[in-house]
Amino acid sequence: MAPSLDLSWNSTGSFTIGGTCTGTVGKLTGPVVDGGTGHVFVGCADGRLYGFTSAGGTFAPASISVGDGSVPTGGIVDPPIVDGTNGFLYVVTMSGSSTLGVTAGTPVVVQAKTDLSSPVAATLGSGASFNLHAPTLNNSYYSGSGTPLLYEVAGDTGASGITLYGVGFNGSLVMNSGAPGNADAFPVGAAFEISPLTEFLTGTTDRLFESAQGNFSGNLASFDITSSFPPNTPPSPNATEGSGTTGIVVDNVSVSNQANSIYFGSLGAVGTNPNSAVKLTQSALQ
Repeated sequence: MAPSLDLSWNSTGSFTIGGTCTGTVGKLTGPVVDGGTGHVFVGCADGRLYGFTSAGGTFAPASISVGDGSVPTGGIVDPPIVDGTNGFLYVVTMSGSSTLGVTAGTPVVVQAKTDLSSPVAATLGSGASFNLHAPTLNNSYYSGSGTPLLYEVAGDTGASGITLYGVGFNGSLVMNSGAPGNADAFPVGAAFEISPLTEFLTGTTDRLFESAQGNFSGNLASFDITSSFPPNTPPSPNATEGSGTTGIVVDNVSVSNQANSIYFGSLGAVGTNPNSAVKLTQSALQ
């Protein structure tokens, strides 16, 4: 059977995003569905996060202004993260919107409810050097034990390195606004764009994986984020992969051979093979 649009969704099977998400700034992220409600969310290069109900309608507001829409760092480039269990969305941009009460050009991670209400912005240093990519939440956020944190990496204020942030929450999992109290700087000589972050729990060990988009030793890093902030520094284990990696996927937890392996695309040359698909076992990420 050939695939077709669901014509019961918004009567036509499609929805036109209006506002400023058109023309040269009309690039959209991938859409994300809230599995519990069927609502759909998508970010745009105009800096706005848009939401649609399961019936194809819009919320009030129909969108929230996350970035200032400036080119090239004021848009949303990665899909939002949807926490359907607790009813929250998370999205990032390198140049936040003044409607969030932040200084123009400030990197931000924004939490909002899944009806696009009650946005909260945490600020990540200053200076729009590179686009921000998707953050990640630690296992404590989901398990309800320990200290819940949202992790993100951004270029630091003098463009001489990168900083790992751990954004906190109150007892209702409402994100803390303003500058995070948890910040760990890495003076690696320049501010680098960072891959989307990946969290993975193996047994009782909670790990964070990320890669800097630079051709230097140890540009793919793993942090043990099990107990407290900051995690193990310098990061260990680590590996060197071309000029950095794409987003990172970790295989499912298992005692089987080759389980818990790490998959990504390596950017630039890896030996004689540019832009390669790579698999590493945990023991090889050292």
